[in-house]
Amino acid sequence: MKKIWTLVLAFALAMTMGIAMTGCGSGSGSDSGSDSGSDGGSPAPAAKPSVDLSQLEWNVESGIVDGVRAVVFGYTNNTDYEIVDFDLEFKVKEGVTSEQLEASSELKEKASDMDHDIGEMTFSAITHKCVAPGDSVENCVCNLDGTIQYYTDFDSYELFEPDMMTAVVASDGKVYAAYYDFASGKTTIGDESEDAYTWPDSTIAKALPKPDVRYLMMTSDDEDYLSAEAYGVSEDTFETYVAACKKNGFNQDVDEYDGNFTAKNADGIEVDVSYISSDDQMYISADKEETE
Repeated sequence: MKKIWTLVLAFALAMTMGIAMTGCGSGSGSDSGSDSGSDGGSPAPAAKPSVDLSQLEWNVESGIVDGVRAVVFGYTNNTDYEIVDFDLEFKVKEGVTSEQLEASSELKEKASDMDHDIGEMTFSAITHKCVAPGDSVENCVCNLDGTIQYYTDFDSYELFEPDMMTAVVASDGKVYAAYYDFASGKTTIGDESEDAYTWPDSTIAKALPKPDVRYLMMTSDDEDYLSAEAYGVSEDTFETYVAACKKNGFNQDVDEYDGNFTAKNADGIEVDVSYISSDDQMYISADKEETE
């Protein structure tokens, strides 16, 4: 996806907006089926996964990312479901004063840049990595105030507390948004689900190889334009997809470097494929040239 969300809620927001997603391997727990059952023999709606996000073990610490000292986080997935996307939101602790917050030059500068009271400052711990049951992810960056800026002042971390946790979980060919409220100590599963894998039938999609990936979110699907984000992708999978694009005729005006591939085919369709190793993500877009 050429980012409809930049290091924020990802799949959870996408589902709220009704954007289709495709999925990593299924977890356990839910029955598959249509989202809307009806009389006359239609499949019953899939049962929501009984996930409890309080089972996740998470931590925040000081670490090094790309040679920069930053506030980083990790978590272990102790649920029975694969987690596709994760967001842990922090807010200023009750009783913390503006003077305490302004002692951090980083927080003071960011509040000024965002033009809001420093007491409204937040930071997010976000990762788009797929995490299977029992697996862990670590050394993921935290970002200030809904931006892509790294949060670096670990000394000010004690001024914050967790507010809301959001995870997108997979179950029997469906994906669901799950929310954990630290105030109530309860996990809530969203009412909506999406199918695990969908690839469009548009003209431009037929020109591309069908991605053999674990999760895919279509961000645009028109006859002359397509964009998608794939999750849980290895570098080998990216390279295999690039090779498939070449085999499908995308061998003109080729530009290939460091996890990026751009090329055109004889019909004037340009494909752009990129790989983000830090999140195991692959972005695909294709656009057909306008003819006069």
